[in-house]
Amino acid sequence: MWMFLSLLWNSYFKKPTDTIGRRWSSSYKFLRGDFFSAPWYSVYDFIEFVVNNYPDEDEQVNERAIAACNSVLESEMSGHRFVGKQITPITSKEEMLR
Repeated sequence: MWMFLSLLWNSYFKKPTDTIGRRWSSSYKFLRGDFFSAPWYSVYDFIEFVVNNYPDEDEQVNERAIAACNSVLESEMSGHRFVGKQITPITSKEEMLR
């Protein structure tokens, strides 16, 4: 988990890894605060980054995450879905089959 947090901190947030709090609770507070205060498109960028960078040797975790995200996006009537590992605008069901 620490390796992924370091990657997220450095590559997504563009912050030096020596600024990560020593306690998980402080990192969690930062991540949660950023996520819930971000504009919608930044939330999509964050989720896409996680799916594309979370270490998952057999891809099952990331595939389930994509399916769960698509389910929520559909139920919220979003005009976006994961297609492969990218969140993309959709205009028809055929686009989702690519």
